[in-house]
Amino acid sequence: MHSVIIKKAPVRVTADFLHDGLSGTISKSLPFLPSLLLLTLISTTSARVHAQETIQFTAEQVANGEAIYKDTCQICHGNRLSNGQFGTPLRGSFFSNNWKGKSLGELVQNTYEKMPPDNVMSMSMQQYAEVISFILSRNKIEPGDTALEANMDALNQIPLPWQ
Repeated sequence: MHSVIIKKAPVRVTADFLHDGLSGTISKSLPFLPSLLLLTLISTTSARVHAQETIQFTAEQVANGEAIYKDTCQICHGNRLSNGQFGTPLRGSFFSNNWKGKSLGELVQNTYEKMPPDNVMSMSMQQYAEVISFILSRNKIEPGDTALEANMDALNQIPLPWQ
Protein backbone atom coordinates (compact mmCIF):
# COMPACT_ATOMS: atom_id res chain seq x y z
CA MET A 1 0.00 0.00 0.00
CA HIS A 2 1.27 3.43 -0.86
CA SER A 3 1.00 6.27 1.63
CA VAL A 4 0.65 9.89 0.66
CA ILE A 5 1.22 12.74 3.11
CA ILE A 6 -0.42 16.01 2.22
CA LYS A 7 0.23 19.15 4.19
CA LYS A 8 -2.87 21.06 5.12
CA ALA A 9 -3.45 24.01 2.85
CA PRO A 10 -6.22 26.56 3.18
CA VAL A 11 -8.87 26.10 0.54
CA ARG A 12 -10.83 29.17 -0.39
CA VAL A 13 -14.32 28.54 -1.75
CA THR A 14 -15.59 31.68 -3.46
CA ALA A 15 -18.55 32.54 -5.61
CA ASP A 16 -16.17 32.51 -8.58
CA PHE A 17 -15.06 29.00 -7.62
CA LEU A 18 -18.65 27.80 -7.44
CA HIS A 19 -19.53 29.60 -10.67
CA ASP A 20 -16.49 28.44 -12.64
CA GLY A 21 -16.76 24.86 -11.45
CA LEU A 22 -13.69 22.94 -12.47
CA SER A 23 -12.12 25.68 -14.56
CA GLY A 24 -9.24 28.05 -13.67
CA THR A 25 -10.22 28.82 -10.06
CA ILE A 26 -9.71 25.23 -8.90
CA SER A 27 -6.15 25.19 -10.17
CA LYS A 28 -5.45 28.40 -8.24
CA SER A 29 -7.20 27.23 -5.07
CA LEU A 30 -5.90 23.66 -5.13
CA PRO A 31 -2.60 23.68 -7.02
CA PHE A 32 -1.65 20.22 -5.74
CA LEU A 33 -4.86 18.53 -7.00
CA PRO A 34 -3.59 17.47 -10.47
CA SER A 35 -0.45 15.99 -8.91
CA LEU A 36 -2.48 14.23 -6.24
CA LEU A 37 -4.81 12.74 -8.82
CA LEU A 38 -1.89 11.56 -10.94
CA LEU A 39 -0.16 10.04 -7.91
CA THR A 40 -3.35 8.26 -6.90
CA LEU A 41 -3.83 6.89 -10.41
CA ILE A 42 -0.23 5.67 -10.63
CA SER A 43 -0.27 4.00 -7.21
CA THR A 44 -3.57 2.19 -7.73
CA THR A 45 -2.60 1.06 -11.23
CA SER A 46 0.79 -0.09 -9.98
CA ALA A 47 -0.79 -2.03 -7.14
CA ARG A 48 -3.09 -3.83 -9.58
CA VAL A 49 -0.25 -4.78 -11.89
CA HIS A 50 2.01 -6.14 -9.18
CA ALA A 51 -0.50 -7.77 -6.84
CA GLN A 52 -2.73 -10.60 -7.89
CA GLU A 53 -5.62 -10.65 -5.46
CA THR A 54 -6.98 -14.16 -5.93
CA ILE A 55 -5.50 -17.60 -6.28
CA GLN A 56 -5.22 -18.54 -9.93
CA PHE A 57 -3.87 -21.68 -11.55
CA THR A 58 -4.67 -23.74 -14.62
CA ALA A 59 -6.09 -27.23 -15.15
CA GLU A 60 -2.75 -28.13 -16.78
CA GLN A 61 -0.93 -27.16 -13.57
CA VAL A 62 -3.35 -29.33 -11.59
CA ALA A 63 -2.67 -32.32 -13.87
CA ASN A 64 1.10 -31.80 -13.69
CA GLY A 65 0.88 -31.33 -9.93
CA GLU A 66 -1.15 -34.52 -9.52
CA ALA A 67 1.55 -36.52 -11.33
CA ILE A 68 4.26 -35.00 -9.13
CA TYR A 69 2.13 -35.60 -6.02
CA LYS A 70 1.69 -39.29 -6.88
CA ASP A 71 5.44 -39.73 -7.40
CA THR A 72 6.69 -37.63 -4.50
CA CYS A 73 4.03 -36.85 -1.86
CA GLN A 74 1.50 -39.66 -1.85
CA ILE A 75 3.74 -42.03 0.07
CA CYS A 76 3.41 -39.83 3.18
CA HIS A 77 0.18 -37.87 2.64
CA GLY A 78 -1.91 -40.67 1.08
CA ASN A 79 -3.78 -41.06 -2.18
CA ARG A 80 -6.66 -38.88 -0.93
CA LEU A 81 -4.35 -36.20 0.56
CA SER A 82 -5.82 -36.93 3.98
CA ASN A 83 -5.13 -40.59 4.59
CA GLY A 84 -1.37 -40.70 4.85
CA GLN A 85 0.44 -42.64 7.52
CA PHE A 86 3.30 -40.17 7.96
CA GLY A 87 2.19 -36.78 6.63
CA THR A 88 -0.45 -34.34 7.81
CA PRO A 89 -3.69 -34.00 5.81
CA LEU A 90 -3.45 -31.68 2.80
CA ARG A 91 -7.19 -31.27 2.38
CA GLY A 92 -10.19 -30.61 4.55
CA SER A 93 -10.54 -28.74 7.82
CA PHE A 94 -7.13 -29.69 9.23
CA PHE A 95 -5.40 -28.19 6.20
CA SER A 96 -7.59 -25.09 5.97
CA ASN A 97 -7.33 -24.39 9.71
CA ASN A 98 -3.55 -24.78 9.57
CA TRP A 99 -3.28 -22.23 6.72
CA LYS A 100 -5.99 -19.84 7.88
CA GLY A 101 -4.90 -16.19 7.66
CA LYS A 102 -1.71 -16.97 5.74
CA SER A 103 -0.65 -16.17 2.21
CA LEU A 104 -0.21 -18.40 -0.80
CA GLY A 105 3.46 -17.41 -0.74
CA GLU A 106 3.83 -18.82 2.78
CA LEU A 107 2.31 -22.12 1.65
CA VAL A 108 4.59 -22.37 -1.39
CA GLN A 109 7.69 -21.33 0.62
CA ASN A 110 6.93 -23.83 3.40
CA THR A 111 6.45 -26.63 0.89
CA TYR A 112 9.63 -25.68 -0.95
CA GLU A 113 11.73 -25.54 2.22
CA LYS A 114 10.32 -28.63 3.97
CA MET A 115 9.04 -31.08 1.37
CA PRO A 116 9.72 -33.81 0.75
CA PRO A 117 11.39 -34.21 4.13
CA ASP A 118 14.10 -36.54 2.81
CA ASN A 119 14.89 -34.37 -0.21
CA VAL A 120 13.91 -30.73 0.44
CA MET A 121 14.15 -28.14 -2.34
CA SER A 122 14.62 -30.97 -4.83
CA MET A 123 12.20 -29.61 -7.44
CA SER A 124 11.95 -26.36 -9.32
CA MET A 125 9.74 -23.61 -7.88
CA GLN A 126 7.40 -24.19 -10.85
CA GLN A 127 7.02 -27.86 -9.88
CA TYR A 128 6.22 -26.84 -6.31
CA ALA A 129 3.65 -24.37 -7.70
CA GLU A 130 2.09 -27.21 -9.69
CA VAL A 131 1.86 -29.47 -6.63
CA ILE A 132 0.28 -26.60 -4.69
CA SER A 133 -2.18 -26.12 -7.57
CA PHE A 134 -3.19 -29.77 -7.27
CA ILE A 135 -3.57 -29.52 -3.48
CA LEU A 136 -5.63 -26.32 -3.76
CA SER A 137 -7.88 -27.95 -6.38
CA ARG A 138 -8.61 -30.72 -3.89
CA ASN A 139 -9.58 -28.03 -1.38
CA LYS A 140 -12.43 -26.73 -3.56
CA ILE A 141 -10.50 -23.99 -5.36
CA GLU A 142 -11.28 -24.17 -9.06
CA PRO A 143 -8.62 -23.79 -11.77
CA GLY A 144 -8.92 -20.93 -14.25
CA ASP A 145 -7.16 -19.51 -17.28
CA THR A 146 -4.21 -17.86 -15.54
CA ALA A 147 -1.21 -19.92 -14.45
CA LEU A 148 0.10 -19.77 -10.92
CA GLU A 149 3.50 -18.10 -11.20
CA ALA A 150 6.39 -19.04 -8.97
CA ASN A 151 7.02 -15.39 -8.06
CA MET A 152 7.30 -15.22 -4.27
CA ASP A 153 6.78 -11.45 -4.06
CA ALA A 154 3.46 -11.77 -5.88
CA LEU A 155 2.42 -14.95 -4.04
CA ASN A 156 3.02 -13.33 -0.67
CA GLN A 157 0.32 -10.77 -1.58
CA ILE A 158 -2.35 -13.41 -2.21
CA PRO A 159 -4.29 -14.45 0.89
CA LEU A 160 -5.42 -18.03 1.23
CA PRO A 161 -9.24 -18.17 1.26
CA TRP A 162 -9.80 -19.72 4.64
CA GLN A 163 -10.92 -17.28 7.33
